[in-house]
Amino acid sequence: SNFKLKYMYRAKGSNNIDLLQCMREGKVVLIKMKDSDFNTRLQKNILVTYWISKVWLATQLRGAEMEKPSPRTNLIIDELFQAPTSLQMMEYILPQARKFALKPIISTHYIKQLDSIFNALVTSNGSFRLLRGCTENDFNYFKNKLDNYEYEDLRDMKQFHSLDLIYHETGYS
Repeated sequence: SNFKLKYMYRAKGSNNIDLLQCMREGKVVLIKMKDSDFNTRLQKNILVTYWISKVWLATQLRGAEMEKPSPRTNLIIDELFQAPTSLQMMEYILPQARKFALKPIISTHYIKQLDSIFNALVTSNGSFRLLRGCTENDFNYFKNKLDNYEYEDLRDMKQFHSLDLIYHETGYS
């Protein structure tokens, strides 16, 4: 029922972007989807799942070409919770992403929106940025890793400041 989706399904592949080649060259590829163009959850789910699977396939192909893929590919996804099938895919992708030099960056309004992949994020040594305005529940997810910080420190931060929990070789800092 969506004109743009119908157009995409019928389009010839001759003008497609070669994601693998773009990764090899370290290029930036932006896939922007306006809410007004894809306004149902099903449409968003189809497209986001499609693009994540395309990026993942290109990442795996690049990994098969070289022992240590370079440069690293950043996959930035805003509000992934709107595409539930993609969340399931990311649960599978996250633990393997590092060996293929893929770094997913996922933004959300609160942690509960990523509940289904939260364990995969943590066990994949994900880093986290908590911005002013986070809920106490969000803070409590990380409380055992945030030495010397209380929720009030996060709540009372200045605008545009963040509390970053960064994973590195010896653990979180």
